Amino acid sequence: DDLNVSAALASLFDFVRELNGMIDRRELGPGNAERVLAALRQIDSALGVIFMPWGNSAAAGEDAAPSDAEIEAAIAARVDDFSLSGHRVGIARFALDKVEQGVRLTSGELRGDSFTATGHGSWLRQSNGESHSTLTVDVASTDVRATLQSFNFRDLITGKRANAHAALSWPGGIDDDLLGRASGKVQIEMFDGQLL
Repeated sequence: DDLNVSAALASLFDFVRELNGMIDRRELGPGNAERVLAALRQIDSALGVIFMPWGNSAAAGEDAAPSDAEIEAAIAARVDDFSLSGHRVGIARFALDKVEQGVRLTSGELRGDSFTATGHGSWLRQSNGESHSTLTVDVASTDVRATLQSFNFRDLITGKRANAHAALSWPGGIDDDLLGRASGKVQIEMFDGQLL
């Protein structure tokens, strides 16, 4: 049976985005945090992508569930049919580490038919209590138009291949206005391309 994992993961990411907003607004108390963790464990019982077996129990080859301390330490996932806004992107892999100030994306990869994107970043609370995010991404494309279409962009550019590098930072977390708040540097190198 088709479990529609792409839609389930999209809902999970929406849930996490809303949860991050609640955390930023300090609306999530300890009791709610325990309920959220229980809900995530229930979801992961079907998906198997949130709580990975690491730490001493995994090294010993035991099947025991990881402790809360191990769960808070890291999350790794792979999504074989990742979609954004209804468009199939490809394979997504990422690894997150929990640090005292927030979360670090230690490695991330998106791989589609026409591109590979790798990156790392952070979502950290600063000493003034405000959150701040950073993201560094490298993209290599073998078909610029197809790559842009994968990310739901209009037909603007066509090209045989391109490389892009972005190093961005912005106040707050990930939301729909991220690019409106971001600052940083973007470099694009395109071969045999043109504006449409």
